[in-house]
Amino acid sequence: MNFDELKNQWGREIIPYQSIPPLELKRSNNAIDKVRRNMKNDFWGLIVMLIIGLAALVLVPYLIFVHQILLFVAWSFYITFSIIAVFFLLKFYRFYKKSYKLSYSMKDNLWWFYYELRSFIDFYYTFNLVALTMGLSCGLSLGYIGANLKFVKGEDNLISKSMDHIGDLLPFFLLFMVVFTIMMMVGLYYAINYLYGKHLKQLKTTLDLLRDNNEF
Repeated sequence: MNFDELKNQWGREIIPYQSIPPLELKRSNNAIDKVRRNMKNDFWGLIVMLIIGLAALVLVPYLIFVHQILLFVAWSFYITFSIIAVFFLLKFYRFYKKSYKLSYSMKDNLWWFYYELRSFIDFYYTFNLVALTMGLSCGLSLGYIGANLKFVKGEDNLISKSMDHIGDLLPFFLLFMVVFTIMMMVGLYYAINYLYGKHLKQLKTTLDLLRDNNEF
């Protein structure tokens, strides 16, 4: 086989980037646009939440007396969560920005977005579970320390005063916390599925349809 024949055979074996039919392109672009809009809202929503948390930690001690130990615990949880949130936001931002640099009239790029979105959904759900766990841990830690400050040192504080009203209702309060946690986990799953999961399914349907029609 001479060089020209080898070159011609190589050209036949190369599979070029294939374009997506107009109807399927419109459906996939609609799903991608909705994902981007939801990502933008979630991105700024998380930043606003971090700012509100920071403002609360700074301002509350000026409004009411808060023991230094309670402040230390609250700041520790906030800083730890902020570090995790910044890591998430950076990953979030890179995916969002890169999604605008690709043309989704090409199937390879659509596959890329599909797999990146699937990975993002798993990561986002995990991040929210971590946030929920840290929030509950922070609340329980503050409650435990606040109660100890009263029972051990006899120091009244906002938390110990609040716990005085719970009294005999503590078992019901703990049961409420368990139910609340489960409801939050289920709620997170359905919320993320509503914001992103249904669009992921739409992209998968489009890709499967193209595959069935031998468009790949």
